[in-house]
Amino acid sequence: MASGIIISPLILYERASSPLVIDGVSSGYKFGIIGFNGKYRQTEKFSTEFELGYAYVPSETVTFENVIFKGAITGLYLSTSGQYNLKKLENSHLYIEADVSHRHLQANDLFGERNNKPLFGTSSTTINSYDALLGLNFSPNPRRLFSIASGLSFWTFSARGTASNQSKTINAWKNIKTNSIDPLLKVSFKKMLNNGEINADFHFKSLHSKFNSSIISVTMKYEYLF
Repeated sequence: MASGIIISPLILYERASSPLVIDGVSSGYKFGIIGFNGKYRQTEKFSTEFELGYAYVPSETVTFENVIFKGAITGLYLSTSGQYNLKKLENSHLYIEADVSHRHLQANDLFGERNNKPLFGTSSTTINSYDALLGLNFSPNPRRLFSIASGLSFWTFSARGTASNQSKTINAWKNIKTNSIDPLLKVSFKKMLNNGEINADFHFKSLHSKFNSSIISVTMKYEYLF
Protein backbone atom coordinates (compact mmCIF):
# COMPACT_ATOMS: atom_id res chain seq x y z
CA MET A 1 0.00 0.00 0.00
CA ALA A 2 1.33 3.43 -0.91
CA SER A 3 2.25 5.80 1.90
CA GLY A 4 -0.13 8.64 2.67
CA ILE A 5 -2.26 10.39 5.28
CA ILE A 6 -5.87 9.34 5.91
CA ILE A 7 -8.30 11.38 8.06
CA SER A 8 -11.50 9.72 9.28
CA PRO A 9 -14.30 10.38 11.83
CA LEU A 10 -14.04 8.64 15.17
CA ILE A 11 -16.62 7.45 17.72
CA LEU A 12 -15.48 5.92 21.02
CA TYR A 13 -17.46 4.64 24.00
CA GLU A 14 -15.61 3.78 27.19
CA ARG A 15 -16.69 2.71 30.66
CA ALA A 16 -15.40 1.01 33.79
CA SER A 17 -16.98 -2.26 34.91
CA SER A 18 -17.53 -0.75 38.38
CA PRO A 19 -16.89 2.63 40.09
CA LEU A 20 -13.28 3.56 40.71
CA VAL A 21 -12.75 3.71 44.47
CA ILE A 22 -9.60 4.97 46.14
CA ASP A 23 -8.90 6.76 49.43
CA GLY A 24 -12.59 7.25 50.26
CA VAL A 25 -13.52 8.73 46.87
CA SER A 26 -15.79 6.78 44.51
CA SER A 27 -16.43 7.86 40.94
CA GLY A 28 -18.29 6.39 38.02
CA TYR A 29 -16.31 6.23 34.79
CA LYS A 30 -18.06 6.26 31.44
CA PHE A 31 -18.17 8.64 28.49
CA GLY A 32 -18.74 8.88 24.78
CA ILE A 33 -16.24 10.56 22.47
CA ILE A 34 -16.65 12.15 19.05
CA GLY A 35 -13.52 13.17 17.17
CA PHE A 36 -11.24 12.22 14.32
CA ASN A 37 -8.48 9.75 13.53
CA GLY A 38 -5.41 10.43 11.43
CA LYS A 39 -3.37 7.58 9.97
CA TYR A 40 -0.01 7.82 8.23
CA ARG A 41 1.57 4.78 6.60
CA GLN A 42 5.26 5.49 6.09
CA THR A 43 6.16 2.08 4.67
CA GLU A 44 4.51 -1.28 4.11
CA LYS A 45 5.79 -2.34 7.55
CA PHE A 46 5.34 0.77 9.68
CA SER A 47 2.35 3.04 10.30
CA THR A 48 1.29 5.60 12.91
CA GLU A 49 -2.09 6.91 14.10
CA PHE A 50 -3.32 9.94 15.99
CA GLU A 51 -6.74 10.39 17.64
CA LEU A 52 -8.37 13.47 19.11
CA GLY A 53 -11.85 13.60 20.64
CA TYR A 54 -14.27 15.48 22.90
CA ALA A 55 -16.06 13.62 25.70
CA TYR A 56 -19.37 14.40 27.38
CA VAL A 57 -21.42 12.68 30.08
CA PRO A 58 -24.78 14.33 30.94
CA SER A 59 -24.87 12.88 34.47
CA GLU A 60 -22.23 11.05 36.50
CA THR A 61 -21.99 10.14 40.19
CA VAL A 62 -19.07 11.03 42.47
CA THR A 63 -18.99 10.11 46.18
CA PHE A 64 -16.79 12.42 48.25
CA GLU A 65 -16.70 12.84 52.05
CA ASN A 66 -19.73 10.45 52.23
CA VAL A 67 -21.76 12.84 50.06
CA ILE A 68 -23.15 11.73 46.69
CA PHE A 69 -22.63 14.37 44.01
CA LYS A 70 -24.11 14.29 40.52
CA GLY A 71 -23.53 16.44 37.47
CA ALA A 72 -22.33 16.72 33.88
CA ILE A 73 -18.75 15.88 32.94
CA THR A 74 -16.78 17.02 29.88
CA GLY A 75 -13.41 15.78 28.74
CA LEU A 76 -10.59 15.56 26.25
CA TYR A 77 -9.14 12.43 24.68
CA LEU A 78 -5.75 12.20 22.94
CA SER A 79 -4.01 9.11 21.63
CA THR A 80 -1.07 8.28 19.39
CA SER A 81 0.18 4.85 18.34
CA GLY A 82 2.68 3.13 16.11
CA GLN A 83 2.55 -0.34 14.57
CA TYR A 84 5.41 -2.31 13.04
CA ASN A 85 4.99 -5.58 11.12
CA LEU A 86 7.62 -8.03 12.37
CA LYS A 87 7.03 -10.99 10.11
CA LYS A 88 4.72 -11.93 7.24
CA LEU A 89 3.08 -15.32 7.49
CA GLU A 90 0.56 -17.02 5.24
CA ASN A 91 -2.50 -14.68 5.19
CA SER A 92 -1.29 -12.93 8.37
CA HIS A 93 1.25 -10.57 9.94
CA LEU A 94 2.94 -10.67 13.33
CA TYR A 95 3.29 -7.12 14.66
CA ILE A 96 4.20 -5.01 17.67
CA GLU A 97 2.28 -1.89 18.70
CA ALA A 98 2.93 0.96 21.12
CA ASP A 99 0.10 3.28 22.26
CA VAL A 100 0.19 6.44 24.37
CA SER A 101 -3.14 7.97 25.48
CA HIS A 102 -4.37 10.84 27.65
CA ARG A 103 -7.86 11.28 29.13
CA HIS A 104 -8.91 14.31 31.14
CA LEU A 105 -12.41 14.57 32.63
CA GLN A 106 -13.69 17.73 34.30
CA ALA A 107 -16.89 18.39 36.30
CA ASN A 108 -17.38 22.00 37.46
CA ASP A 109 -21.01 21.89 38.64
CA LEU A 110 -21.62 18.86 40.86
CA PHE A 111 -24.55 19.00 43.27
CA GLY A 112 -25.19 17.03 46.46
CA GLU A 113 -26.92 17.27 49.83
CA ARG A 114 -26.05 16.66 53.49
CA ASN A 115 -28.65 17.04 56.26
CA ASN A 116 -31.03 18.50 53.63
CA LYS A 117 -28.58 21.32 52.91
CA PRO A 118 -27.14 21.81 49.43
CA LEU A 119 -23.48 21.16 48.72
CA PHE A 120 -21.54 21.97 45.58
CA GLY A 121 -18.51 20.19 44.22
CA THR A 122 -16.00 19.87 41.41
CA SER A 123 -13.87 16.99 40.21
CA SER A 124 -10.93 16.65 37.85
CA THR A 125 -9.60 13.26 36.70
CA THR A 126 -6.63 12.46 34.47
CA ILE A 127 -5.68 9.00 33.21
CA ASN A 128 -2.53 8.48 31.16
CA SER A 129 -1.55 5.10 29.76
CA TYR A 130 1.44 3.70 27.91
CA ASP A 131 0.62 0.38 26.24
CA ALA A 132 2.86 -2.22 24.61
CA LEU A 133 1.26 -5.05 22.60
CA LEU A 134 2.17 -8.04 20.49
CA GLY A 135 -0.46 -9.04 17.95
CA LEU A 136 -1.40 -11.01 14.87
CA ASN A 137 -3.38 -9.80 11.83
CA PHE A 138 -5.48 -12.33 9.89
CA SER A 139 -6.63 -11.62 6.30
CA PRO A 140 -9.08 -14.33 5.22
CA ASN A 141 -9.69 -12.32 2.03
CA PRO A 142 -8.53 -8.94 0.63
CA ARG A 143 -11.65 -7.14 1.92
CA ARG A 144 -11.56 -8.29 5.56
CA LEU A 145 -8.98 -8.24 8.34
CA PHE A 146 -9.10 -9.53 11.92
CA SER A 147 -6.54 -8.70 14.57
CA ILE A 148 -5.92 -9.81 18.14
CA ALA A 149 -3.22 -8.42 20.43
CA SER A 150 -2.31 -8.50 24.10
CA GLY A 151 0.25 -6.81 26.28
CA LEU A 152 0.80 -4.57 29.26
CA SER A 153 -0.54 -1.13 30.15
CA PHE A 154 1.56 1.24 32.26
CA TRP A 155 -1.00 3.73 33.59
CA THR A 156 -1.23 6.69 35.95
CA PHE A 157 -4.37 7.98 37.65
CA SER A 158 -4.75 11.37 39.34
CA ALA A 159 -7.86 13.11 40.64
CA ARG A 160 -8.86 16.18 42.63
CA GLY A 161 -12.22 16.72 44.30
CA THR A 162 -13.65 19.73 46.14
CA ALA A 163 -16.84 20.28 48.11
CA SER A 164 -18.31 23.41 49.70
CA ASN A 165 -21.58 24.78 51.08
CA GLN A 166 -23.55 27.55 49.40
CA SER A 167 -21.87 30.34 51.39
CA LYS A 168 -18.37 28.90 50.78
CA THR A 169 -17.73 28.95 54.54
CA ILE A 170 -17.10 25.19 54.63
CA ASN A 171 -14.66 23.71 52.13
CA ALA A 172 -13.16 20.26 51.69
CA TRP A 173 -10.79 18.89 49.10
CA LYS A 174 -8.81 15.77 48.32
CA ASN A 175 -5.99 14.94 45.90
CA ILE A 176 -5.37 11.37 44.72
CA LYS A 177 -2.56 9.97 42.62
CA THR A 178 -1.58 6.37 41.85
CA ASN A 179 -0.01 4.27 39.09
CA SER A 180 0.45 0.62 38.19
CA ILE A 181 0.88 -1.99 35.44
CA ASP A 182 -1.93 -4.27 34.23
CA PRO A 183 -2.65 -6.57 31.25
CA LEU A 184 -4.81 -5.57 28.30
CA LEU A 185 -6.43 -7.21 25.29
CA LYS A 186 -7.27 -5.65 21.93
CA VAL A 187 -9.45 -7.17 19.19
CA SER A 188 -9.91 -5.38 15.85
CA PHE A 189 -11.99 -5.86 12.71
CA LYS A 190 -11.66 -4.12 9.35
CA LYS A 191 -13.93 -4.42 6.32
CA MET A 192 -13.61 -2.82 2.89
CA LEU A 193 -16.79 -1.32 1.43
CA ASN A 194 -17.48 0.08 -2.03
CA ASN A 195 -16.64 3.67 -1.06
CA GLY A 196 -14.75 3.28 2.19
CA GLU A 197 -13.41 1.15 4.98
CA ILE A 198 -14.95 0.54 8.41
CA ASN A 199 -12.77 -0.21 11.44
CA ALA A 200 -13.90 -1.46 14.85
CA ASP A 201 -11.64 -1.91 17.89
CA PHE A 202 -12.49 -3.53 21.22
CA HIS A 203 -10.20 -2.92 24.22
CA PHE A 204 -10.27 -4.64 27.60
CA LYS A 205 -7.87 -3.12 30.13
CA SER A 206 -7.56 -4.45 33.66
CA LEU A 207 -7.12 -2.09 36.63
CA HIS A 208 -7.20 -4.81 39.26
CA SER A 209 -3.77 -4.05 40.66
CA LYS A 210 -5.24 -0.88 42.22
CA PHE A 211 -9.03 -0.95 41.65
CA ASN A 212 -11.62 -3.71 41.68
CA SER A 213 -12.49 -2.70 38.14
CA SER A 214 -11.51 -2.78 34.48
CA ILE A 215 -12.06 -0.47 31.50
CA ILE A 216 -13.88 -1.57 28.36
CA SER A 217 -13.86 0.58 25.23
CA VAL A 218 -15.29 0.27 21.71
CA THR A 219 -13.98 2.44 18.86
CA MET A 220 -15.55 2.92 15.42
CA LYS A 221 -13.76 4.62 12.49
CA TYR A 222 -14.82 5.11 8.89
CA GLU A 223 -12.20 5.82 6.22
CA TYR A 224 -13.45 7.36 2.97
CA LEU A 225 -11.91 6.18 -0.27
CA PHE A 226 -11.80 8.57 -3.25
